[in-house]
Amino acid sequence: LALLAGLGSAVLAQEEPADPMAPVLVTGTMELGPYTDYGTETCDAAGVCRIVGQQGSFTYEASDPRLDGEVTFTTNVLSYEQPTGGIYVNLSTRVLGNDDGRWVGTDTGLAAPGVDMEFIVMQGEGAYEGLTAVVREDWSKNPPTFVGAIVPSDKLPDPIEPPAE
Repeated sequence: LALLAGLGSAVLAQEEPADPMAPVLVTGTMELGPYTDYGTETCDAAGVCRIVGQQGSFTYEASDPRLDGEVTFTTNVLSYEQPTGGIYVNLSTRVLGNDDGRWVGTDTGLAAPGVDMEFIVMQGEGAYEGLTAVVREDWSKNPPTFVGAIVPSDKLPDPIEPPAE
């Protein structure tokens, strides 16, 4: 029976790969790497601080190899110190690269007591041209996790205009 099971696995491994343009759900974990620049911080008398130009990296280990790789970022952070803990909002650029291509985009993050989330939209380049990755990261978990989707870029809906006043 073990021999039959082994043969079955070999046959499955030889099947054609799935359509690379088909939408797929992706999950994974992240490992924080070094900060290469802590940025420039300025604070006002009310305890509102801005950090501009913070840079660093981390790695994605994903269920889909297209989202495996090193992520580099440059971020600007706005923080508000509160009696119950800080509230941090960040806007960043992201580049996730691997041997087949890269993903380039932006993220918006929120950190506060009990919350540490990022929401990222990245456009594919190289072998990922024509694809968009939409990802939600949860840095409050150990290890940090993410869930997202890789979808064809031409299928994304257009943004909705806000209603006029």
